[in-house]
Amino acid sequence: MRNKYLVLNSASGNAHSDKIIKIAAVILLLFALLTGNSYLSATNNIKDYTIDEIFFKFHDKIEIAKISRLQPLLAFKKGDPFNYRLLRKSMENLYKVGSFDNIETRVQQKTGKKLDIYFMLLEKYTIHSIKVRHLQKSNTLIQVMPFNLFNKNELKNAIFSLRERAYYEEEKLDDVVKEVKQFLNSRGYFNSSVTYEVIKDRRRLLATVKLLITPHRQAAVNQVHLTVNSPKLMEKINGYFQSNQGNPYIRAKLNQTIEKVKRLLKQQKYYFPEITVKEDFLNADKSSLNLNITIKSGYRYVFEFKGIRQKMSLIASIWEKKVFEKWAVRESKARILYHLKNNGYLNAEIESTITGEKDVKTIVFHVKKRRKYTLGKVYFKGNRRIPGKELRKIVEIDDMAFERLHHVRLDSLLLDQEVLRLYYISRGFPYTRVSPRPKFRGDEADIYFEIDEGPKFTVDTLLFDGNRHFTSGALSAFIHTRVNQPFVQQTLYKDIEKLKRIYRSYGFDAIEIIPEVSPGNEKSILIRVKEGTAYRMGSLVTIGASAQQRKLIEKRFPLKKDDPFDQLKIDVFKNEIESSSIFNQFRIIRIPRGPDIMDVLIRTNPDRSIFYGFGIGWAQQRKWPRVTLEYQERNVFNSYSSFSAMLQYGTAEKRGLLSFDTPYFFKTHINSSFKVWADNEIYPSYEFDRFGIGETLIKRLTPNSYAMASFSWYKTTLKNLEITPQGIDRLSTPFDTTALHFSYVNEKRDDPFNPTKGSFFSSNLKIGLPVFEKGYSFIKFRWSYQKNFKISRNGTLAASVRNGLAAGDMSITERFFAGGTKTFRGTYWDQLGPMDPVTGNPTGGNALVLFNFETTFPIQLFPINDLYYSIFADIGNVFPTVEAVRLDQMQSAVGFSLKYKTPLGPLRVDLAWDLGTGQPKFHVGIGNVF
Repeated sequence: MRNKYLVLNSASGNAHSDKIIKIAAVILLLFALLTGNSYLSATNNIKDYTIDEIFFKFHDKIEIAKISRLQPLLAFKKGDPFNYRLLRKSMENLYKVGSFDNIETRVQQKTGKKLDIYFMLLEKYTIHSIKVRHLQKSNTLIQVMPFNLFNKNELKNAIFSLRERAYYEEEKLDDVVKEVKQFLNSRGYFNSSVTYEVIKDRRRLLATVKLLITPHRQAAVNQVHLTVNSPKLMEKINGYFQSNQGNPYIRAKLNQTIEKVKRLLKQQKYYFPEITVKEDFLNADKSSLNLNITIKSGYRYVFEFKGIRQKMSLIASIWEKKVFEKWAVRESKARILYHLKNNGYLNAEIESTITGEKDVKTIVFHVKKRRKYTLGKVYFKGNRRIPGKELRKIVEIDDMAFERLHHVRLDSLLLDQEVLRLYYISRGFPYTRVSPRPKFRGDEADIYFEIDEGPKFTVDTLLFDGNRHFTSGALSAFIHTRVNQPFVQQTLYKDIEKLKRIYRSYGFDAIEIIPEVSPGNEKSILIRVKEGTAYRMGSLVTIGASAQQRKLIEKRFPLKKDDPFDQLKIDVFKNEIESSSIFNQFRIIRIPRGPDIMDVLIRTNPDRSIFYGFGIGWAQQRKWPRVTLEYQERNVFNSYSSFSAMLQYGTAEKRGLLSFDTPYFFKTHINSSFKVWADNEIYPSYEFDRFGIGETLIKRLTPNSYAMASFSWYKTTLKNLEITPQGIDRLSTPFDTTALHFSYVNEKRDDPFNPTKGSFFSSNLKIGLPVFEKGYSFIKFRWSYQKNFKISRNGTLAASVRNGLAAGDMSITERFFAGGTKTFRGTYWDQLGPMDPVTGNPTGGNALVLFNFETTFPIQLFPINDLYYSIFADIGNVFPTVEAVRLDQMQSAVGFSLKYKTPLGPLRVDLAWDLGTGQPKFHVGIGNVF
């Protein structure tokens, strides 16, 4: 067999590789038997050979760069004895790459009991583009696809079997044809011809799929035959469908008409109509048809409400789809009753009757509202093991002003019911039942929470079995379930998951932990541990990424060779990469190798999307309108960086920005942003034009904190100066600023937009350097600290301090300003601090001291969630120099706010009084003051 190849395995990548390889082996064996055992003898003897060389051929070419990435997936290496099982395992691993259409293995026997192994790899093509072409029908004029009805993008979006940038799979082309025909049918082209043509670029492994469409004639509606079971409805409905007669037949438009008719019928109280459409084509090419439309309106339902005003809005959604009538009536009664009880009618009752006459059914809801009740006293009954004082601390209804002044809401009772139940469960009472029962005294309702505690479960013994890597004492220390403490099933579940995570961090990938709990009130817990094999990290293989992206993945991957195989670290790494938006697809595949080695295959699909954005908003300070245009392109130049451009235009500011961003600066987890910008901004005392460039680096230090450093240069030109010029501030005289910028932020609030507890700290140091302008330098430091406290049950106290200090040649664009909705509400924007004696406009200063205090409570007088009020005090001032800071010159303001909580922070209306002048100030804003 010297100088000849023996084909051992050959299989397509379109099916499961293991099954195909086995079938191929059986076929090879049968072929050997039928041909005189010549190949059989070869395969019998080949196991005595050793592997001399291993080659990879891609489309019959050897490519060294690709070989180095695939080599780790093989289950053998040079010098190993030939083993058919390991060869099959190697092919399985290669199929997991997912980028091969076919894999074939061949061996070339050599002298000296040696052989070479060749892997013949047929790589999949990637779809470069899907194009739509229109063909001329033979012996006719060219017929152009009428894209006024749809465009190419609509057609492409209707194709699901193949997508651009995905792997090309030939067997899916027939499905593509079906999808295109379905799309054409929906537009009235029933007899269209759809074929395809595939152009392959072998060098770049790209495929262009051309869809060749001969649309033929679009179907037209000849006549519409409408049948309606009611003459009155016929008059109202007929006009909806007759407009289709003589026009092109488009199913989507007909469906829209049907929906309009359903809405009309619903207005007429026909809730469950049946509408059927039959297409009667009149010729072979399906270019003309009659529509036979039959409408059965069903029963006309009339709803009457006795004892209350009409409440159709409560039950309308129940009757929108065809349902069982009895269920719909029962559900309607439940909703009405819930509405009444939530409005204080705690002892309301409701009954219903149904009467029918021909095609009309009348459903009457008989309601006895009785009296509306306010909250009286709250009691607990049946609580033998947990005192009422302890339970009273966790219920909310007792503190709600709305319940006492207006009426008791069922929502509040049900919320406290669930809170009490969960509290009992956490104390070892899993079967506790809580029922709120009102007892009425005049206009008040006393609420009795009747509690059936049920048995209490405790932990009597806690044992471990099968644990070899950790001692029982170590495992006990990891979990919250303890001997002589309440037994909580949910806590035990969480403990088991925690133990699994710990084991997996040490490489026990197949860990099984099964708890066994004894019956009875005193639980004996046996935790059985099946540790399995502790795996070590093997090789890392990355497919689909560019060279830069692959190097990034290898640098950021958390495990090195022979480290314990920690799936948790890999999951964190995967989340980190996915959050960077570098890849559309990022899949991690584990490949076991040997008894305790785990290789990792990473399959990627880089995100090369382009984003366009448009927005209308307002400037932060003056609330003047502005328009924003954005453009972003990801992974430019096959890197992991993105390019973006932004243009803002408003009455108070104009800004253009070009930015080149990367989430991994020099492959470290440092976010880098290089910016070029030009802007124009208008402030109360000045207006400027600015052009600049800068580089910013951001490093996350902990989950709650990050540091930032930047270097920037910018040229500023003052266009309008409403104060007496001083220092470097000169109209139309540009000046340069070269600055180093350092920041640190520590965010420990529970919600940065709507905080109720926690703290926030930030500091900022800016140094102006005389690089391009001799003698121009400054230093500027600013810091702030905020602390939020819970007060009472639902209230929040927020306190903050802000301080800024500066020295040097400070332009007005660098000085501190304060005043307005975000700083000191006793004045308007930038009006706090020193004023120019000539113009009366703010000059800013080199020092800032500011304190803000605010208490916030929910407004319980109205049943509106997320509505709050605040009482605040602002104290502070801006000083011309650091030496001029004096606490006895601080200004003070107090005020009142109304807030509505949103995901982006509260919508605020502030009314403040400056205690120095006594003048009120009114502010409207979004977001917190500090």
